[in-house]
Amino acid sequence: MPVFIQTYQDNRKTIGTHKYYGKVIDMGETLDLEAMATHIANHGSIWSIDIVRPVLMKMKDCMLEMLMDSKQVKIDGIGTFRINLTSTGAESEEEFVASENVTGAHIRFRPEGCKGKDITSKTLLANNSVQKGKFKKA
Repeated sequence: MPVFIQTYQDNRKTIGTHKYYGKVIDMGETLDLEAMATHIANHGSIWSIDIVRPVLMKMKDCMLEMLMDSKQVKIDGIGTFRINLTSTGAESEEEFVASENVTGAHIRFRPEGCKGKDITSKTLLANNSVQKGKFKKA
């Protein structure tokens, strides 16, 4: 299945030239855990939704547990998840108090290339996997 893109013109005055660029079209749908479990079960799988759903739920719980234990979680062929913090600075190491200086925790994702389906390089763009189109959200 292709990734659909649309063009847009960069009209920022600081840029000077107003070139056209491509961006991915948001098809207006985000699959939640239940929808993903249904998709997997209906996608030629030998496992029913009653088996797939709890496995995905356990995977989510375990991923969060490992991330909160400062571990990175790698899903082969997809990428690696890790925790990243934002914080305010302190004048010295002794004055840095985590409960006061840490202002946010975020889950970061680093995609991984895999043979034949490299999601980090031009391989994704090959074989008409990116198509220009005009679509409206449903």
